[in-house]
Formats: sequence, structure tokens, C-alpha cells
Amino acid sequence: MFLVAAPSLAAECSLDQVIFKDRKSGRQFTAERVALNQQYLCGRRIVSADSPRRKLKNCRGPYGDTIIEGYLNGERVYAVYTVNAASPCCSWESYAGTNTQVAKQVKKWLPTGQAPKIILGDEWYTIEATPGLPVEVGGPLGGGAYVPTFCRG
Repeated sequence: MFLVAAPSLAAECSLDQVIFKDRKSGRQFTAERVALNQQYLCGRRIVSADSPRRKLKNCRGPYGDTIIEGYLNGERVYAVYTVNAASPCCSWESYAGTNTQVAKQVKKWLPTGQAPKIILGDEWYTIEATPGLPVEVGGPLGGGAYVPTFCRG
């Protein structure tokens, strides 16, 4: 049995325990697992990371993908948050759980509770189109604004 915590001011939650709720429809995307496929720019060197890293000395980042596997209306869905070392910096995309390309990007799933911590209600982690750009989020979460609202645990 899971306890669900309502958002409070600056409440933190492990990303694999977050329930995202769409502002318009009320539909919920429940995160189950998280994988990181990230890099840091350290001078002329690129350092890869598949787990959260403390800030590396003289490095910028992380850049790359945060892959969230979860469920929407009982169907498996992937939400992918990409951070680029360019403009625009960040974007969301979603895919059906049957998408094999997303599954191939996963090097390892992080152990439960060891995903990055986020703040509930944070606009940065709201799954929606990037403000100011004409690119919409596609896939099962497309057209919504899924806010990190609740924490399971």
C-alpha cells in the first residue's frame, strides 16, 4: 500500500515516486522508474553518467536525457526530458510503452528512491510544450500540462 502526499511548499520527492496531474483533464501519469542518459562537459572532455552525480569540478551539465517510465490510464508510457548544451535548452517528449527506441536508450534503471529529487509543483518538471516554441509534446502525454503534484511513498 502506498501513501500519497499532497504537495506542500517546497516538498521534495524522488522522481520515480511522482504522480503528475494534467491541469485540464485531471488525468494522472504515475512515474515508476527513472533512467539517466547524461553527459557533463569538463573542458574538452565529456563524462557520461547513468546515475545522479555531485557537481563535478570545472564541469557543466548534466546534459542529455532523463527517461521516466510510468503509467497513464493503465498503459505504460515513457516521458523523456532532454537538456541540450544549446538553445533551446530543454524539452519534453512522450512515447507509448511499446516504443523500442526509448527502451534501447536505457543503460540501467535507478534503484527505487535513488532518482533525482524534484520539488512538487515545479514548472521545470511540468511535462508540457517548451514555452515560446511552436513544438508540442507528442505521444500519449501530448497536449497536456502534467504537473508534479503528488508523491507516493
